[in-house]
Parts: sequence; structure tokens; C-alpha cells
Amino acid sequence: MTKPPVSEQVQVNFRMPKELQDKCKTAAGKNGRSMNAEKIFALEKYFGEIHRNNDSRDEVTEDQLGVEPKRNSTSTDEEGAQLH
Repeated sequence: MTKPPVSEQVQVNFRMPKELQDKCKTAAGKNGRSMNAEKIFALEKYFGEIHRNNDSRDEVTEDQLGVEPKRNSTSTDEEGAQLH
């Protein structure tokens, strides 16, 4: 992943349990990343999985309800005429 320019970065300070910090340090060493890069990697992975899980849940709900998936803002009738 390419590092964004400084103007697009924010500094975040937060507390975490020492045990979690130790796990992050171990993972960073194994993966050849800095602690900061490891935390960013973990957060991006977590939020990517959340997004994929939410998309999957939406698809299941649409299937269960017999609803057509959302495609775009313009709909057409059976003959292809645009509906507003």
C-alpha cells in the first residue's frame, strides 16, 4: 500500500491493553512492518471484512424478501421505458 501524503493523514493516539500491544509488536516483526503499519493493516483488514459482511447480509435479505438488488437510480419497466 502506498503511503498517503501527509496532508491526508491524521495522528491518532489511543490506549490499548498491553497484551494487545504485545501481539501487535509480534505480528509487526513477523510481517516486516512497523508497529504503525501493522495497526493500519489490521484496521483496514477489519473494516474491509465488515464491509464485505454487510454486503453479504444485504444480499441474503434481498434474496429472502424476493427484492431485486439495487443497481442504479434509474429504473425501467418491462418494455425498457425509464421510470421516474
